[in-house]
Amino acid sequence: IKTKAMGSMTSSLTLLRFIHLSPGASKDYLSSHTLTLLNPHTYPSNADTLSIHLPSSAISHLSDERILALFTKGFFGGPIFRIESWLLRAGLWKIIGIPQEATQAAQQIWDVSKISTERMLPLYSTVEGAFQVLESHLPSEEHHHPQYSFIDFSYGTSTSHFAGNHRFIVRRPSSLSSPWQLLDPQHPQSANPSEDEEVALLQESMTDSLCKDDVEIRLEMYYCDPIHPKGTWATKVNWFHTLYGRLLFWEGVRRVVRGGEEERQRKQA
Repeated sequence: IKTKAMGSMTSSLTLLRFIHLSPGASKDYLSSHTLTLLNPHTYPSNADTLSIHLPSSAISHLSDERILALFTKGFFGGPIFRIESWLLRAGLWKIIGIPQEATQAAQQIWDVSKISTERMLPLYSTVEGAFQVLESHLPSEEHHHPQYSFIDFSYGTSTSHFAGNHRFIVRRPSSLSSPWQLLDPQHPQSANPSEDEEVALLQESMTDSLCKDDVEIRLEMYYCDPIHPKGTWATKVNWFHTLYGRLLFWEGVRRVVRGGEEERQRKQA
């Protein structure tokens, strides 16, 4: 993305052109505690990954936590999510359920305008009663692995017919130098496409597809029917889930870019 185009991105559809969709998800994600909790029997599931590379000049002055907070605000607080928000508030959240009961320390967000743009939501917080933070990570000297930041929002339970998760990810150049594999959730152990054509394998490197100063924002999406061994309608709506996810991802990235512009203007004032 050219820096000079950033100014118009927050108010146009320009960003959609730079969003890349890949089938599958990373090995770290597919083997995560979150997905094990949602789908303990590893029944049929679907996974896709959306990503975009933003120039460091646009958001480098924002911390990983700030980027994830802004992305969360845009994802759940934009007009694309509004209809789903209305349905959840009308009672749909009671049908969907959440993986774990909220703890006393957790935040329960019913007004998405109150989602912080400075800090990630605490563990077990819920948004609209249906999306719960099950896992998050910010690299530090004590907890360096993985070398990228993320936060998981899960919906549904391991005893429902429909459950899933959205993992929001920020990766800096220091963690982009190693290849990133995207695997089919049904064949996560296979890393050789010649052995299994159903594996979606994507190799990215700084030299091939990434400028050394780029910051990557990524959304890994996963959904399943955790109680049906052959899968049901919940695993056969991939086209809708991908389209809807793409629009929500666009809203999240748009909010990050706008936040970067606002921060830059504040520092220049």
